[in-house]
Amino acid sequence: MRRPTTSRSRILVNPEDNRHLTDSRNMTALRYGPEGSWHDFGRVPLEKMDIIDYIFVKGKIEVLRQGILSEQKGALYPSDHY
Repeated sequence: MRRPTTSRSRILVNPEDNRHLTDSRNMTALRYGPEGSWHDFGRVPLEKMDIIDYIFVKGKIEVLRQGILSEQKGALYPSDHY
């Protein structure tokens, strides 16, 4: 299980804080797409990508599936992260 690495993100997901949020990636077994979301316009190899995009949830939310959409058109990327 990958956890957020920035200090602000770690505060958000600290289970010892009753205000904490849960990363939706950790709430479902059905995940698709790469394990990371930042690719710097294709310059970062798949195995070295970090996650910089999250969907946090709180309360009685059921996450059915979670994915990182990684489509591109040839060598053109709409952003430097998926």
